[in-house]
Amino acid sequence: MLALACLVLGWLFLNRKPTGSPDRLQPPQTATSAHDQPTENSDPGVPTPPLNAAGLNTTNPSLETSVAEHPDDSPEAKHQAYVEERRNHLMDLAAEDDQESLKTILSELTNRDPEIRKAALEAAVQFGSRDAIPSLAEAALQSENPEEKAAINKAVEFLKLPSLSEVLAQGGGQAAAPQQKPAPAAAPK
Repeated sequence: MLALACLVLGWLFLNRKPTGSPDRLQPPQTATSAHDQPTENSDPGVPTPPLNAAGLNTTNPSLETSVAEHPDDSPEAKHQAYVEERRNHLMDLAAEDDQESLKTILSELTNRDPEIRKAALEAAVQFGSRDAIPSLAEAALQSENPEEKAAINKAVEFLKLPSLSEVLAQGGGQAAAPQQKPAPAAAPK
């Protein structure tokens, strides 16, 4: 039995392909079409993914589908770019420490787009001011979406929590130390 196993391993060892063989480095060649030809902007050193007859990427068809569904000039792509730009702007405002930035963030809580409202909520929490609580409570009352309403209420509860500096100020400037048992009395000599 051992001899048979050795023979099989030896056969596999002798018949294996070297790791640097051209078969492993290059994808198999298929019939060329206009889709297979490199473009002006493509790097000749980077292999292009294999394409099927429709010209779609066979290694990641979902990527091609999303691009086909949302070309760069489509309204969906433009809207998504706008939402992303607006989200980034709101998060930048959240890093500021002025009332005008907070006012801009809170104004987006009533935006028609739910993604922008969500970004405004995240930015309000990130801003960390209790001045946002009345506006957030009003937005929760106006929201018809129960998930959105719950997220806003959760943000309100978070902003109501005391800050670290407030906790330290209440404790006399010292953090509460864990309770320890008193040391046992020394034994008499």
